[in-house]
Amino acid sequence: MLFRWNLVAAVLTGLLLAALLHAKFTFDPREHKGMEATLTVEAAAHTPERGLGDVTLTLTITGPPSLDVEEPRLGDAAAAWKEERSASDRTVEGQRAIWSQAIHLRQVKRGIEPVPDVTVRFRQGTDAEWIEEKWIDILRNVRDSGEAPQSEDEAPSWVRRWGFVLVLGATALLVLLAWVKKRRQVNRVASLPPDRWALREIERIEKTLMPPHGEAETFHTQISFVVRRYLAERFGLRALQQTTAEFLDSIRQLPQLAPDEQARLTELFERCDLAKFARAGTSPEECQHTAELARNLVRQTTKE
Repeated sequence: MLFRWNLVAAVLTGLLLAALLHAKFTFDPREHKGMEATLTVEAAAHTPERGLGDVTLTLTITGPPSLDVEEPRLGDAAAAWKEERSASDRTVEGQRAIWSQAIHLRQVKRGIEPVPDVTVRFRQGTDAEWIEEKWIDILRNVRDSGEAPQSEDEAPSWVRRWGFVLVLGATALLVLLAWVKKRRQVNRVASLPPDRWALREIERIEKTLMPPHGEAETFHTQISFVVRRYLAERFGLRALQQTTAEFLDSIRQLPQLAPDEQARLTELFERCDLAKFARAGTSPEECQHTAELARNLVRQTTKE
């Protein structure tokens, strides 16, 4: 029965993404002190596998010629998507600088998986205060906007009408399935203490994502997420909302972590960032070393 529900959810997810996001949707610009941030969402009309989404997020920031923009960050749901980023583009037209970057997401985990939240920080110059903008529940916001994609060939009215009924019914069923799945996940996770959950997840990632069975980038992304979540619950940190530099800085303030543990943690996240952002090639032996670093860190910081 659970398999049937998952199959239905996967198919409906693909239908919903195709119906709602086929063509582009741009969120209303967000303005701050002469700067403006916009997010455009676009999904492919066809994907290699039914039920697996294919979405492109394009961030555009405009401001003065001294505009400074940090690398955008994706939320927790990014673990279910393979991420491919283009190099950021920056141009200056007159007295305005335009910064943009496209993030292509291809779903790799079957089931009901939301499009990850997007966070970006920017400022007028190197001496100015950072401004942070975050787009959350992207798919829900697009759906609630009521804007339909535009097409050169207008579909017959009966097609639009039945298409609307299909999307509405699929949306209601997806919401129900998401709620049921969330309840199950909460109950399952709540039954395990943070350290046991983290060790179990590290073992799962090793078995399913370790090269050559998986890709090193996805492997390091999920290892990093597991350690961040464990430390957030263990020490009450904002680990999931911080950049790596901010996170490591907050870790240095913890008296519970010895210098050697902090050094290992720094090494772990440097290895993960190198694999995720620099697209550095990583051997299975190096991936194994990363997993051992994460596992030892969890064990050493577990409450007695």
